[in-house]
Amino acid sequence: MLHQHDYAYAHFPEFVDLAVIATGLGTLQSNLDFVASAPAFWDTTQWRLIPRPFLDSQGVVYTNAIAAWARDEKDPQWANGLEPELKRGLGKSLKFLHKTNDSFFQPANADEKLLNQPQKKWLAMAESKMVSQQIIAVRHLHKDDSVLPETQATLADKLRSTHGGVMVNAISATEQVVDIGDTAIEELRFLTQHRDDTIRAKAMCALTRLGKLEETTLQTAGEMLASKKKHVIFAGLMALSSLGEVSDHLIPAINRSFIRSLQVCDYEFVNLFAAAFTKWLDDPKSHVENLLREDSTEYMEIAMEALDNVGEQLVGLG
Repeated sequence: MLHQHDYAYAHFPEFVDLAVIATGLGTLQSNLDFVASAPAFWDTTQWRLIPRPFLDSQGVVYTNAIAAWARDEKDPQWANGLEPELKRGLGKSLKFLHKTNDSFFQPANADEKLLNQPQKKWLAMAESKMVSQQIIAVRHLHKDDSVLPETQATLADKLRSTHGGVMVNAISATEQVVDIGDTAIEELRFLTQHRDDTIRAKAMCALTRLGKLEETTLQTAGEMLASKKKHVIFAGLMALSSLGEVSDHLIPAINRSFIRSLQVCDYEFVNLFAAAFTKWLDDPKSHVENLLREDSTEYMEIAMEALDNVGEQLVGLG
């Protein structure tokens, strides 16, 4: 159905789930579980680039709530067909929607001109009390010299938000605006120490893409390599890999993380480390041989193969 209507995101499994619920088949879809597990990390701010595999249980509940809310149903009879846990979540979400109308989706009185409004109006919308309105507005900010000081101030303010959703979307917005100002840069550096793994990882990636890494942030990137969360490790490695060389005091942390990747057979990270070694070191093979010779010789072949493949990947990309 989505393909027949030339819907741009018909190939995203998440949107198939959404369409099934929106067309009134939510009860059936919600009681089926085709996917037993989902990725531990999915970046909500990059959904166009990296689609969500399927809706998780929380997403299913909230989508059902929006479907009921859009039909002005306060106590839908069809909800009785849901499993008890899903039904409870639906009730709470539906009550919230009817009370606040705080949703990205607006079923009535939609203003088609909204998306084409000038930056000044997006900046005003960013001050809304509704979280969804703040997020929508922040994600539509871009570089506009006529309102650049106001944009920089708004970004800095949203990076200080107490709401995680606002913060992660503000971090993504910094890459759209690019010239975000010194205050926002300092806020991003501060967020690399945040207790929320998603926020600190995104902040590190944003600083890397903006080219605003400095010594303290690089030290934090080295510490991220010791995390148990893959997206945090990736953020730290991404930051360090953007450099032509790394300080000697960071090498031990890099080596430990590389060995852990070998031990758990995480070939994706092994390849990323191998590519980084070839960038940082004049003789990466000697470095890896010395690192693995004493205690981890069983991983030598895998590591050497990864280093050999780096050159082939670069040639292929060219």
